Amino acid sequence: ARLAALARRRAMDAVLHIGDFAYDMHDDDGNVGDRFFERLEPVAARVAYMAAVGNHEAAMNFRHYRMRFSMPARAETHNMRYALHVGAAHLVV
Repeated sequence: ARLAALARRRAMDAVLHIGDFAYDMHDDDGNVGDRFFERLEPVAARVAYMAAVGNHEAAMNFRHYRMRFSMPARAETHNMRYALHVGAAHLVV
């Protein structure tokens, strides 16, 4: 709720979600991940939502991560690594 309120007020530029989504988002045929990300929609709809893969996404060769996200440099890195500028920061993920 707090993150959604910040997003509504545009009090942040981006969300950096660094791995280990929904412990484990592939469970229950992906329904665990679906429920988790449905709760994040109010945030991701308003600010850049940038993801990085973690060890909990490794199931089925990272299939659920790759299907849910489209990060910069997707074609070159199979959606696993990227770099970008957010404000004055340069991020390498």
